[in-house]
Amino acid sequence: MGPLVQPVRLTVAKPAEARVPGPPRRRWVRRALLVIAVLVAGYVLFTVAGVMVSAGQDDRSGSDAIVVLGAAQYDGTPSPVLRARLDHALELYEEGVAPEIVLTGSKQEADRFTEAYAGFTYLLKEGVPEDAMAVVTDGTSTYESMVATARVLDQQGA
Repeated sequence: MGPLVQPVRLTVAKPAEARVPGPPRRRWVRRALLVIAVLVAGYVLFTVAGVMVSAGQDDRSGSDAIVVLGAAQYDGTPSPVLRARLDHALELYEEGVAPEIVLTGSKQEADRFTEAYAGFTYLLKEGVPEDAMAVVTDGTSTYESMVATARVLDQQGA
């Protein structure tokens, strides 16, 4: 028979190094995402507030030109949105804010007329002289239309 007592193996544990517990990685990621979300929300709110303040102002000081951004037109007839823009431009022109109205806007593939031309004919019927208007049909976006308008006005020395 074998021995009744079995040998026991003892191991000596080394002392653990002192570590300062830090936040788990998930908590750090959540905090970073929260900071980013707060920054984005703050940016959006700041931008909306700026637009709201600017939208309530109607600067009627003298200018070189009044620019009317295009909007929908229906076979040469301005949509209600475009008509409102044109009426406002007409009011500014009649008050002497600027000697020229620049009409912008291209056309969709199936359209016969551009937005700018629809505005031109509308203002012509309202009594604005042809030589007091410029038609800019370059560009398929607001940005492109404004770049083309700036180029035309720059060529005129405005």
